[in-house]
Amino acid sequence: MLLSFMKLMVNGNSISFFSIVNVFRNIEDAVNSDVEYMHVMISNSTYYVNQINSSIGVTTNQVPKSYIPSLKIVYVIYSIFLIFILIQLISIIHSAYGFTKGKTHRSGRWVDPLPRISVIIPIKNEPIDAVVEVIKGLLNVDYPLNLLEVIIVSDDEEAYVKELNNALGLTLKGINLDYRVIRRDRPVGYKGGAVNYAASLATGDVITILDVDTKLPREYFRRALDYLAAGYDVVGAPFLGLPKVSTKFSRALTILFNVLAMVQVVGRAMIRTRRGFYMLIGNNLTMLKSTFMKYGGLCHCKADDIDLAIRVLLSRGRIGLMDVYAVTEVPSTYYAFRSQTIRWATNDIWALRKYARRALSMGFLNYIDLMLWLIKYPTAYIGLALMVLSLFMQLIGVLIPPLPVLILMIVSDVLGLVMIIQLLDIGRRLGYNILDTFKALIVGGLTIYALTYPLVVYLTKSAISDIPWMRTPKASRALETGRIIIEQSVMLIMLVLGIIFLLMRRPLISIYMITNAVLILTGYRIGIVKIPMDKSN
Repeated sequence: MLLSFMKLMVNGNSISFFSIVNVFRNIEDAVNSDVEYMHVMISNSTYYVNQINSSIGVTTNQVPKSYIPSLKIVYVIYSIFLIFILIQLISIIHSAYGFTKGKTHRSGRWVDPLPRISVIIPIKNEPIDAVVEVIKGLLNVDYPLNLLEVIIVSDDEEAYVKELNNALGLTLKGINLDYRVIRRDRPVGYKGGAVNYAASLATGDVITILDVDTKLPREYFRRALDYLAAGYDVVGAPFLGLPKVSTKFSRALTILFNVLAMVQVVGRAMIRTRRGFYMLIGNNLTMLKSTFMKYGGLCHCKADDIDLAIRVLLSRGRIGLMDVYAVTEVPSTYYAFRSQTIRWATNDIWALRKYARRALSMGFLNYIDLMLWLIKYPTAYIGLALMVLSLFMQLIGVLIPPLPVLILMIVSDVLGLVMIIQLLDIGRRLGYNILDTFKALIVGGLTIYALTYPLVVYLTKSAISDIPWMRTPKASRALETGRIIIEQSVMLIMLVLGIIFLLMRRPLISIYMITNAVLILTGYRIGIVKIPMDKSN
């Protein structure tokens, strides 16, 4: 039958009509066999109860004794992974509750006179229009321009810096804003190296580090000063996302980003009112220059914001999350989302490698909180492992696992439903239609599932050694694309395996593999935006 199928793939004329009929008859027989078994199993309640309470669960066939020890080990590993997922779900549910019922951090009152603030914007390979936009945004912030100093530190070529200076000159013509574009001849140390270099030249008493795709709220500087006056070492504003290119995908991603930001950032901060937040918002942060120098600036690493946050916490410092919101650019395509997520995830792995032991001195609860934050992306390993274990169980013929495992699965499903209800409610609080939020969760789930496979590859690489910085296309480059070979390869492998299992008369496993292949395909195809670049604005 496999030979017949291969002939059909190569040359449709080389196989007879009756051979094709036989293939489908074999498939039909296999499906009918499984259906008949399940019917007998369900109709015989005594058998059902006895089997589900056994150590191997309900199976479609007699499991060989030699397989039973391996199957029990699989159940133990599966249970451990499910328990970990339950912990993550409980953490998310708790944070979502914190957003709806918690209280914001208290701020103080900065005593005049107002200080000079140095705004540092590190750039490399950024579209010039993005830099111009971030400067325009600063002009709308409620703070005296004569007390602002903007330092744009670039690791680009001289021609780029010259073009940028010309663009800024036209934009700021007649505006009394002290700004400089500084080019590093020897760019080292990633973003941290650039910021430290700019900070050594800054004349302000306060430093604000700003990403090029972030727009500050009007009251940002005055509120930041109030938080610093309250005793926080570093402060930042949570963000809301907006896409540069408005499409079905980017709008759905925007809803997902904003809802999750309220849970994972704002909610988690609100349930830690006494101790303060434990992470920095990387796209904007403000601190006294003296504090910046005390901590030695940013590390020469990709995870500069995470590294600084942990060093502040280890020094018993305080991190404040402000009660105003910045706006940042949400990826407009699957490729951009992929690049951003992989960069964030590998940064967490870097921090785990460096601080997994040292952070124990923070105390048990703080340590657990930090670890749950840093391993949110490595959960992709668990998702992939659960899929492999499920496939193993299906190959043996397991329809329903033993009762303890089944209970864990049911509890995780119930908590997952509770989490979805909370996310829908938070979306409603943000002004989104419930149906739109639900669609966004579906789009996000499909996209993240497709992203699981490259994420596992890059997380494994970063666990061994540092990987190069992955740039996220922004502004006028928002629709740039790149290769997604890993997703496409895994999808094809699953599809081929599904066909092979189908020909081996294992229809349930075949459906499982083909379904996963379709989910991967849908996950990355849904984020492919076919819009000409000149229409991006």
